[in-house]
Amino acid sequence: MIAKYVVFNIMKLDLNRNAEVVATGNSKSKLRKVYSGKAYVIKSIDDREEW
Repeated sequence: MIAKYVVFNIMKLDLNRNAEVVATGNSKSKLRKVYSGKAYVIKSIDDREEW
């Protein structure tokens, strides 16, 4: 099963300037409680069946 949300740490970048993935989950409110602050961005994943 694919998670609905991904948390990125925008203060940690890799060599290609991509933000580091910190966590994934299905509950946006739980992710907000754990990962709050300016460094973290929560993005929704597109849940289409076909690409």
